[in-house]
Amino acid sequence: MSKFILSICGLILTFTSSAETIKFISGTKQATMIELFTSQGCSSCPAAEEGINKLVESPKLWKEIIPLAFHVDYWDGLGWRDIYANEEFSVRQYRYKHDGNVNVVYTPGFLVNGQEWQGWRSSSIPLANKETGALSVKIQKQRLSAEYKDNSKQLLQLHVAILGFNINTSVEAGENQGRNLEQQFLVLAHNQTRSTQNIWQTKLPEVTHSASKYGIVAWISSVDNQKPIQATGGWLPEDFIQ
Repeated sequence: MSKFILSICGLILTFTSSAETIKFISGTKQATMIELFTSQGCSSCPAAEEGINKLVESPKLWKEIIPLAFHVDYWDGLGWRDIYANEEFSVRQYRYKHDGNVNVVYTPGFLVNGQEWQGWRSSSIPLANKETGALSVKIQKQRLSAEYKDNSKQLLQLHVAILGFNINTSVEAGENQGRNLEQQFLVLAHNQTRSTQNIWQTKLPEVTHSASKYGIVAWISSVDNQKPIQATGGWLPEDFIQ
């Protein structure tokens, strides 16, 4: 067994490389990908995060429902700097507005398969119900390969995100001062790769924050429209990232 070591800003995380191959595959029916745009500096966000946190126990997790929590950075100057916030995630949310998928950029902001969803307080998740194609993912060492099988001729992009779980933060200032926030499905790292043949070979995204448990999500979108087309993912082995 060998190890791939990342050292960034004094934090060392280890991707354990073994002969074991990790595989995930979607069905041909579109998975329901839930994106939550959130911030530790937003007083309305903990309630939304509590809702998405409950999906950890859902029997539909990874097969039918795939949640991700993107922490945006536009709250960082308002009393509390969220260390998980990323400008890239704010840009993603603003692009949804530019493309007409949301009317206003705000937190907490939910999208289901790339479309704004405001019913998270009172209604059940609107599950996708259409045939797309099958997305298969294989991880070995620090490399990821993926293939999407359908009849599409469009230029596609593969996205890969490492998620952190069981993350607790004591907020010392801002709107959530004095609160301890528990966060699941937190996007710790993300990368994207284009393909003209629906086949990808890429490195795993670099993780700079630790968590007690990790998951991975891969999804595809058109290069011209970031709405998810298909997604798959699952838990990573406990010793995969140390």
